[in-house]
Amino acid sequence: MENIEITKEFIKSITSENEKKKILSLCSNYLQRFGISFPDHRKKQPVEIERKYRLNEPAVFLKSLDGKHIGDVLEPEVVWLGKTDLKQGYIRKGDVEVRIRKSAEKNYYFTVKCGLGIVREENEVSIPKETFDLLWIYSEGSRIGKNRYDIEYRTQKFEVDQYYLCKEKDLITFDLELENENQVIQLPSLFIQAKATDISGSKSLSNQNLSL
Repeated sequence: MENIEITKEFIKSITSENEKKKILSLCSNYLQRFGISFPDHRKKQPVEIERKYRLNEPAVFLKSLDGKHIGDVLEPEVVWLGKTDLKQGYIRKGDVEVRIRKSAEKNYYFTVKCGLGIVREENEVSIPKETFDLLWIYSEGSRIGKNRYDIEYRTQKFEVDQYYLCKEKDLITFDLELENENQVIQLPSLFIQAKATDISGSKSLSNQNLSL
């Protein structure tokens, strides 16, 4: 019962607060109650540089799967790394988003992302199922479900997401983490055939705005 009340107060606090450092501090204090370490908000935060694309002809990608590994139908340089099911919920939206996620492998994560565009601050920590379950209740109405396909092409690692729970019908996107903002990206031919377009920084197609 105590953990339920603590979580309720935490949700109330982060949804009413607008200052980034205070939100990070609230997250840190909450997680510490469960013995989970969270990066010090007073220090420089880790940065994620990422580009995101939409496949405007998703049927091309889906046809390529057809029950087979992606590597069976793409050029030899493509390496199939696997598939997993992801469910994630947002307990705070906006320039500072607070997200929880679980994978089919029963891994659970608590993530805070700050900013918009291709360069954002990101802090992510593993959490136990019990903490995830406490927070998941408060993500109702702000959830996403997707199948993720991981592939590698010319040392680049792409995460392809096929959404089955979101506001957009038949949505497939992929993203790629970069070393710097000007990094040259080489796309596999399948992405080109599926009419991939860069949607990095799009608010309407951000995961938090796609959630329902």
